[in-house]
Amino acid sequence: SFMNPQITHATPTNLADLAQYEPNTIKTFMIRNQNGGTMIVLAFDVNQTRAAHTVPFDANVQILEGDALITVGDKPIRVSAGQLIVLPAGVPHSLKSEFGRFKMLLTLIR
Repeated sequence: SFMNPQITHATPTNLADLAQYEPNTIKTFMIRNQNGGTMIVLAFDVNQTRAAHTVPFDANVQILEGDALITVGDKPIRVSAGQLIVLPAGVPHSLKSEFGRFKMLLTLIR
């Protein structure tokens, strides 16, 4: 069971501040990783893509900042800051910073 030492119990944390944008890359910040699930903040710089892939359980994506282009199967969906989208287990999905950079919280519950 892992909890990032920068996260303190019973202390509010600004999620968007945990992963910083870096040119031409996708930065990640692992919040927690344990048997029951994983929480990661990702910061996508402009024109970055996470290629199509699948996971064996639902992936919960909350956009923290900006807008993302998330393709589920063959359906492209624009997801904006403050919105949540649940990506179904076993269905290919990809993420792209089509509309400029964005940050997201990924929560996987096993």
